[in-house]
Amino acid sequence: NHHPVPKLADGVPSSFLPTREYSSHWPGLPLLLAPFLFPLSGTTYLEPAAILCSWIATVLGMLAFASLARSFGASKNSTLVAVALTFLGTPVWHYGRTFFTEPYALACVLGAYALYVGGRCALLAGVLCGLGVLMKNSFIVIAMPLGAYMLVRKQWKDAVLFAAPIGLAVVASMLLNQMMFGTYFLGPQGWEKGNVATGTVGLLFSTDHGLLTFAP
Repeated sequence: NHHPVPKLADGVPSSFLPTREYSSHWPGLPLLLAPFLFPLSGTTYLEPAAILCSWIATVLGMLAFASLARSFGASKNSTLVAVALTFLGTPVWHYGRTFFTEPYALACVLGAYALYVGGRCALLAGVLCGLGVLMKNSFIVIAMPLGAYMLVRKQWKDAVLFAAPIGLAVVASMLLNQMMFGTYFLGPQGWEKGNVATGTVGLLFSTDHGLLTFAP
């Protein structure tokens, strides 16, 4: 029906192919930006404005990173060096010129950590992490250390305030999965079982995307 259908890779079950055409990404990012970009619908300014939003998110993440570094007692010069290495010496700055979830996820996680470490704003930190979960469900892994920190220090109230928005985001994601794919536990990117050792070596040393070879 004139809709492109991707060919499944060998060994991938046909159940991974949805019955309706949806994006291969979670809908959190377009929902987040819709209020800002909707007035530009149908104009040539829409795509440049979307890229501008990615750049703004990257800059906000950079400011949050600097705030976090200062919270740990880093000097002004040390903070500047750390910011330059982290944002200019890695793919972060590249993502700031793209329309992917990474700039927004980065801004959310750094903002959450900066808000809590610098001011113990547990609820706002949870809201940012909840936004991250709506953009990419695996984002919850990045939020777990902050929640574990609260539990270890027995900051029960903070832990509840932090977890509440994340829990709502998880429920919303499951409802969206049910609406779009017919099941609560199957999102736009299905889970594929892999080999941990192979994945670890690839993440570190792959010549295409390995962390040590691509962004040393």
